[in-house]
Amino acid sequence: MDSHLDIKNAHTGEQVALRFMADGREKRRALRRLDWIFRDWRDEEAPEIDRRIYWALATLSNAVKQEGHAGQITLLSGYRTPETTHLLQSRGSGASSTSYHMKRRAADIRFEGIPPEEVARLAEWLEVGGVGRYGSRFTHIDSGPVRTWGS
Repeated sequence: MDSHLDIKNAHTGEQVALRFMADGREKRRALRRLDWIFRDWRDEEAPEIDRRIYWALATLSNAVKQEGHAGQITLLSGYRTPETTHLLQSRGSGASSTSYHMKRRAADIRFEGIPPEEVARLAEWLEVGGVGRYGSRFTHIDSGPVRTWGS
């Protein structure tokens, strides 16, 4: 499995294109760069993200590339602090108090030119973990048990 990821943070504009594994070993510098992209951009907190998320996203990206798409991921939300979660709840966003985002195990994503519904179907087929559908806005992926929700 290719560990290449090309990710752009929608809020900061930062982008990385890298491989986080080489010769069966983690590339620590690459993983720290990914952790930084996945940080809570509101307070710059960047803990270590669950590596299964990176593998799930790499799996999705590889599958998308096989369909002829570029494979670049736009990250809308990665890690969230409890403070950010409370802020989002106060704005009526529906953010959960037990969110996988706070556990460093989730990503809300989009692929350029691919409807979120199609991304969700592909993620479900690949059984990458939890898959949430949020209409035409984005797809939620997490490293929890395989399950689906949303419309």
